[in-house]
Amino acid sequence: MSAPYPAIDPDELGVDKAVLIDRLLIPYFLGTLEALANPALYEGDGEDVIGTVLAVQDHLARLANAEDAMPTFTPEGCALIRTAQQSAPSTTETLITWQAAQWDTSEFFKPTVNANRAYFPSDGFWFIGAQVGFSAAAATGGTYIRCRRNASLEIARVKREGNVGATTFEFGVVKFMAAGDFVDVAVRPSVTANIERLVDSLPRLFIFKVGT
Repeated sequence: MSAPYPAIDPDELGVDKAVLIDRLLIPYFLGTLEALANPALYEGDGEDVIGTVLAVQDHLARLANAEDAMPTFTPEGCALIRTAQQSAPSTTETLITWQAAQWDTSEFFKPTVNANRAYFPSDGFWFIGAQVGFSAAAATGGTYIRCRRNASLEIARVKREGNVGATTFEFGVVKFMAAGDFVDVAVRPSVTANIERLVDSLPRLFIFKVGT
């Protein structure tokens, strides 16, 4: 697979060049998703995946406002965020309560039903990723974040042992989900910590449909 999509500052390129870059970006995005479905072929890591997906999200927003933009590429999905800190007690698993949707194409976010969850509107293969920052995570016992399907089946986990200090955890997976399924994100810091609202609206849960 080709290298992950490089960092680009569209503000320095202007609209015309930004649109051109977007036309090159989407194949990288689709290639990344294809590689995730075939892990043996993927040469990057979780941060490469997160960076590629976030670059797509940023550039799609720019395309929507570009006068000479190509036909809109709008993946079905959502990005859920917190707008304030959430306390996470020491050695206790806590579900993240989402407070807003940066974007949501199909009512994934149903806060009046359960603000901890993202609900899937249709059967298919979905990319599911998250970023979570902690104000502190420094002790024995390990700190982790994990993603659960339907409140029971674990589909992703990232754990770090020992003194890791204030840090950010990330994961990205592709899974088949049925209509009506949901996912949530649980965290357990090794010391009492805040789930931070850091730069660019961390924490965040984002979902894209990649196949049927």
